[in-house]
Amino acid sequence: MAQTLTQGNSALQVGDVFTTHRSAYLPAGPGGENITWDFSTLATGNVVTYTNVTPASTGHGSSYPASTVAQQLSTGEILFVQADASGMQLWGQASNGEVHVYTDPEGFMTYPCSYGSGWVDEYAATFVSAGTEWVRNGTISATADGYGTLVMPYGTLDNVLRVHVVQTTQDVYSGGEQLTVFNVHYFYRVGVRYPVVTVMDGIITTDFGSFPIQTLVWIDQATVGMAEALQRPIGLDLFPNPATAQVNVVFSADGATPVQLEVIDAAGRVVHQRDLGLRSMGIQREQVDVAAFAPGLYTVRLTNGHGGQGVQRLVVE
Repeated sequence: MAQTLTQGNSALQVGDVFTTHRSAYLPAGPGGENITWDFSTLATGNVVTYTNVTPASTGHGSSYPASTVAQQLSTGEILFVQADASGMQLWGQASNGEVHVYTDPEGFMTYPCSYGSGWVDEYAATFVSAGTEWVRNGTISATADGYGTLVMPYGTLDNVLRVHVVQTTQDVYSGGEQLTVFNVHYFYRVGVRYPVVTVMDGIITTDFGSFPIQTLVWIDQATVGMAEALQRPIGLDLFPNPATAQVNVVFSADGATPVQLEVIDAAGRVVHQRDLGLRSMGIQREQVDVAAFAPGLYTVRLTNGHGGQGVQRLVVE
């Protein structure tokens, strides 16, 4: 089950560095529950590095007073982002000596974000590019439309949340207009503070015609938080199993994040839920009373704040 994205586990932070690859386009695949998205064939290439720094260090911080982090791209562009408990907003960008400031920022993430949640945000900007004034207005409509497993060239990530964004931008400039519509699917993993995969399918319409755009961007294994995301299973055992009155849940704790326990019946309903709190590192035990449970097959699931998960089947007689 996908974890909930929050400022603490997914927001951009100063000091992080992300290496991204542009690969041949692949469809984003279906949404829904417990989906496996296979991107194992992605090839490396067309590398762009994102380095998160303080806005003040860029020399443009005064133009973006609300921003908390600036992303310096190896291509020369700088993006200015405000990351706080409510979400993340893009306040503009600077490149080639030009500074584009949004009067109303792009809200590209709203916290908390979990499966089924969504938001709509409008944004606006007026800026000069190549001596021409542009007036921009746009809308972002987003829905967290799927969760499951993401198969990458370097391994498998579980508890992945997919967010589908439809972004429409209307630009008006001297002598013309431009309409950009993008369908973007972002695949997020708790603890990795950048989308693991971004699939974009869109079209740009100008006075000179329409131009389709399809891109796929993914971050490599060396990025922040990826190693931990690839090795966070929670060791879990149950005894007695089958059980009639009580079952002992034995598990491994990391000593750093709270643990939650759920018991789910065969119909997918959570019949028992308990916050186990922060446990010391090592093997822990929790006892669950199942005497009132109807006989049948259940799933015992443990999750922690790092996105770790442990699952075992339980038979109640």
